[in-house]
Amino acid sequence: MPITTEEITQMLENHRTELLEHMVQETKREITHKLNWELSSQISKIVTDFVKEELAADIRSQLVESKPAVLKAAVEFAEELSKDLAAAMLERARGNLKESYKRSAILKELVG
Repeated sequence: MPITTEEITQMLENHRTELLEHMVQETKREITHKLNWELSSQISKIVTDFVKEELAADIRSQLVESKPAVLKAAVEFAEELSKDLAAAMLERARGNLKESYKRSAILKELVG
C-alpha cells in the first residue's frame, strides 16, 4: 500500500525538530569542511609565494656557493657505491661458484 501525501506530511511534522537540527548540523559540518579546505589552500599559496619571493634566491646562491663541496661529496658517494656494488657482485659470484662446485661433487658421487 503506497504512502499518502497526508502521511508524509504528518511524518515531516512529527519529526520537524529532528530534521531541522540535522540540517543545521550538516550545514555547519559542510561550512567547516569548506572553510578548512579554503584556509589550507590559501596558506599553501602564501607559503609558496614566500618561498619563491623571499627564500629561493638566497637558497640558490647558498647552493651555488656550496657546489664544490656538494660535488665532492657526490663523487665520494659514487665511488663508495661502486666499491660496495663490486664487492657484493664478487661475493655473489663466489657463492655461485661454491654452489656449482657442490652440485658438481654431488653429481660425481651419484654418477660415479
